[in-house]
Amino acid sequence: MKILLIVLGILLIVLYCAIMFLYLIADYFKPLQKIYCKIGWHCHMKDYVYIGSDGASSHCVCKWCGYKGKIDSQGNLF
Repeated sequence: MKILLIVLGILLIVLYCAIMFLYLIADYFKPLQKIYCKIGWHCHMKDYVYIGSDGASSHCVCKWCGYKGKIDSQGNLF
């Protein structure tokens, strides 16, 4: 039982690393950009198009899909 849990943990770590690696190369592959925007992982922070600020939060646009949203304290577009 312990071996099964260890193998499952290793598989989850490998899957997470693969997803993060694909996110890093998504700048070059449009199909990956569409998939990541669909799940809410918009373009990288350096690529946000700044629209303006209302005093409390910054408003930006995703370069990949055109989604308009706010930037949270972590720098993520929502």
